[in-house]
Amino acid sequence: MFTIAVAASEAADDAGGRIGTWTRPLVMNMSEKNLIKALLSEYDKKSRPVIDDDPADGGTPKIDRPKEKGKNAPTIPIQQVTVEFGLRLVQILDLDEMEQVLTTSMIVLYEWTDYHLRWDPKNESGIEVLHIPTKDIWLPDIALYNYADERLEERREVAAKVHSNGTVEWHPMAIYKSACEIRIEYFPFDVQTCDLKFGPWTYDGWRVNITYYHRTMKSAFDLDEMIPSPEWKILNYSAVYNSVVYPCCPEPFVDITFRIYMKRSTLFYSFILILPCFLLSSLTLVLFWLPPETPAKMVLGMNIFVAFFLLMLLLEKQTPAASDSFPRIGQYYCLNMGIITLSTFLCVIIVNFHFRGDNRQEVPFWLKKVIIIPN
Repeated sequence: MFTIAVAASEAADDAGGRIGTWTRPLVMNMSEKNLIKALLSEYDKKSRPVIDDDPADGGTPKIDRPKEKGKNAPTIPIQQVTVEFGLRLVQILDLDEMEQVLTTSMIVLYEWTDYHLRWDPKNESGIEVLHIPTKDIWLPDIALYNYADERLEERREVAAKVHSNGTVEWHPMAIYKSACEIRIEYFPFDVQTCDLKFGPWTYDGWRVNITYYHRTMKSAFDLDEMIPSPEWKILNYSAVYNSVVYPCCPEPFVDITFRIYMKRSTLFYSFILILPCFLLSSLTLVLFWLPPETPAKMVLGMNIFVAFFLLMLLLEKQTPAASDSFPRIGQYYCLNMGIITLSTFLCVIIVNFHFRGDNRQEVPFWLKKVIIIPN
């Protein structure tokens, strides 16, 4: 009986410890949780985060929007949300010449002011920053215009950092696939220029404006965390702010076009395209040193022709078929193939003359008309 009583007492102590452990969250500080609930209780993520207070009193900045086109058109005030936008390039993953698609890994930099997510830290236990899931708040619909991807979403889901003054910072990672026109005239010593055009998809420039991200200081890209690409080297980069007014509407539509200038690394292609071409060109010169009556001259010429044709097949796999230009190295291949074809054709004629010349046959009639000039 004593043993049973001791075991029951230990079980009760263990149960009491577990109960004590589970009751700890009831006494912990719930200020952050209550603050998030209070901010999101009346929040509507489908509407722009603007308020009608005077800008001098902390309200949303207003601009005068003309109702229609014209210098003297009447205007009405409208609240404008300004989104700072930038890109932090992580790596150039691929440039598909056949599909003309550039694949890049980016950290996208957003910052804007949400006037519905502001609070006084003094009244909220000194809390100055909150991390809120983006599915619960308004997000600017900034999209890549030259989109070339079958995926529906290219960004990774991450939380937004919200400050007490309403400033929202959102830095999701994304893999973008953008259309890029490929110029292959100087392949493999080519320099490609690819654009990434970002802008609000549904809002005009009066309601949602886009500007450069302030920490990039208008340098377009932040390359501090970039991983070097084994195939491409970035020569330069830029960003251009555009505002376009279409004939249908008075509203401007804004975007920022990021441009990357890339140079291809030629070491790999030098071994598979340039060096074999140089060696085969040397054999083409040797072809003319062989005696004209040697049949091996024709065999060597045909082998060189086939080798250049294989190089053409390798080049064809690296260049788009729908391109408006042809690589100059491919033109050099075709020139060598034409010279070898002409040399082999003349070699056949010379060999034919050499072996039939001892038969002392009469000169053909057509040859007399072409070569022998009558008196």
